[in-house]
Amino acid sequence: MTFETFQEMAQTMMDEIPNEFTKGLQGLHIFKEIKAEKDLPGVYRLGEYLDPGPNSFLGGNPGLGRH
Repeated sequence: MTFETFQEMAQTMMDEIPNEFTKGLQGLHIFKEIKAEKDLPGVYRLGEYLDPGPNSFLGGNPGLGRH
C-alpha cells in the first residue's frame, strides 16, 4: 500500500465516524515519519491529540485547533 492510498483510506474512515465522537476535533494529519517513544525502546506512537490551548498558554496558536 502506498502512503497516499493510506492517507485516503484514513480520511475516508475518519469521515465515517459519527459527529458525536469527533466533536471539537478539527482535523486529521498523517505523517510519514515514525515517532518512537524515547523512553520506551521498540514502542512507537501511533497517534496523538494536539491541542495548543489558548494563545497565552505556552505561546499556543488558537488557530491550530484540535487535530
